[in-house]
Amino acid sequence: MSQEFPQPLNVSIEDHHAFIMECLRHVGTSEQHALIVADALVLTDSWGTFTHGSKLLSGYTSRVKHGGCRSDVDPEIVRDGPSWAIVDGNSTLGQVAATFAMRTAIGKARRAGMAYVGVHNSCHFGAAGVYSAMAADENMIGI
Repeated sequence: MSQEFPQPLNVSIEDHHAFIMECLRHVGTSEQHALIVADALVLTDSWGTFTHGSKLLSGYTSRVKHGGCRSDVDPEIVRDGPSWAIVDGNSTLGQVAATFAMRTAIGKARRAGMAYVGVHNSCHFGAAGVYSAMAADENMIGI
């Protein structure tokens, strides 16, 4: 007996992004947070890193829906210095906390020459390469 597998579904990047946004908004994620997560998942899928892309969407929406991740708060800097910061993710979606942290690190590195930013109290952030790419886009190295 042979098993038939479904044919792959080709979806435009725009439709893929819109679908992810709609799913996240449906469970109460803010427009801004949904945009950050959708951008990260679509970028990751476009790299072919499907293990950390939209495959994880159902888990993320479930966590938001059931209170495992919060979608009504933003991450915040709880301690910092000229070239470092500690961010409380406030249990937000990991992509939101990691994006906030990398933007903070880029700003501090621009002023101080280098920076370290750590995050605690957050959820899974997907592919780490998304945040390294943010630094690379600014001609910086992000690890």
